Amino acid sequence: MQLGNEEIYKVPRAKNELVLRALSNSARYNILQQLSQGPMNISELARAINISQPTVTTYVNQLEKAGLIFCRLQKSSKGYNKICHTTYRGVSLFWETDSAETIEDEYNIDLPVGHYSSIDCVAPSFLATQAGIIASSEDFSRFFHPIRMQAELLLMTEGNVHYLFPYNIPDTHKILYLEVSAEICVALDRADCCADVSLTINNHRFAVHRMTTAVNKKSSNHLLEWYPKDLATTGQLYVWRVEADRSTLNDIPAGNMTLADLNLQPMQPIEISFEVKSPGKPPGGMIIFGKSFGQYNQDIRLTVVHEREAHRDEDRTR
Repeated sequence: MQLGNEEIYKVPRAKNELVLRALSNSARYNILQQLSQGPMNISELARAINISQPTVTTYVNQLEKAGLIFCRLQKSSKGYNKICHTTYRGVSLFWETDSAETIEDEYNIDLPVGHYSSIDCVAPSFLATQAGIIASSEDFSRFFHPIRMQAELLLMTEGNVHYLFPYNIPDTHKILYLEVSAEICVALDRADCCADVSLTINNHRFAVHRMTTAVNKKSSNHLLEWYPKDLATTGQLYVWRVEADRSTLNDIPAGNMTLADLNLQPMQPIEISFEVKSPGKPPGGMIIFGKSFGQYNQDIRLTVVHEREAHRDEDRTR
């Protein structure tokens, strides 16, 4: 329960490790100290502790996951700002656990952009590694060559791409939420371009999101000789989440999908599909960045947070 910064957080034993890990880093601790003075957004925190905004975003996510802070999106003239708040004045940790206590686990799978099960796109579209383009719409058969597994960037002007994520959480566990995250952006780095992007999970679709071209930071991609000069080099980290009673995109309501709709079954893969349409002229298209591109060190990530019952004897034998 979020009580502002007026109470002591009695950390559930299941989160002891998360909290200790969060507090073990001086930069994350500095973020907590800054927020103890009042709410701040990501750019304000980055300036205050003199580290990059992507790093602050990563640290904020870790602190939020540990229950030490909470964040809200606030509309601004340039879109939305993530405003961070401290949750409590301090923490209190205990080693013993009650036999009925539950343990919260996190299941993560990352798939590189080239590990799709099927793809259908129109020209111009391509797959790339740091060394250069390895498949393009000039020879569509290359999109199914084994070399595609090495790709870490996918550009689609229009089309869809499907991924199968392994899933093996027992049905006796309670699923708290499921997330899909990826760094994406409008491909053409022009102010008059846009793209309509939608994500589908097990044949259930989120609301369509219109991406517009933002002023992007230049990454090392623009130093690559082969990289087209008119393409964006960084994107935004988009996080689609499905909970028991709602679905969101970056904390904004994004449709009526619920966990029950997904019909998650142990040992059955979860199908994730991206679709892009480019309504304007010139067509904006979409880029999905992998680890070697953009500004976030991740591929397409599936996260499932689930809860299981902890038993005293089990905890003592760990």
